[in-house]
Amino acid sequence: MSNEYFTKPERPFLLIYTDTNDSVSYAWLETEEELNDVISEVKSHGCKIQDAIEIGSCRDIDIE
Repeated sequence: MSNEYFTKPERPFLLIYTDTNDSVSYAWLETEEELNDVISEVKSHGCKIQDAIEIGSCRDIDIE
């Protein structure tokens, strides 16, 4: 069992979208209101929303 603790991420909202050329983009956001604002903005430019999620907790992973 790990002694590491999970913490709340600084920017828990993740938006994944594609533009009119099918290029994938993403944005990490601090609030749900900010997420909804960005969704409206990217949709107004013809982008398609692929997913929007909230990450409840996170922890560092040792990759070495």
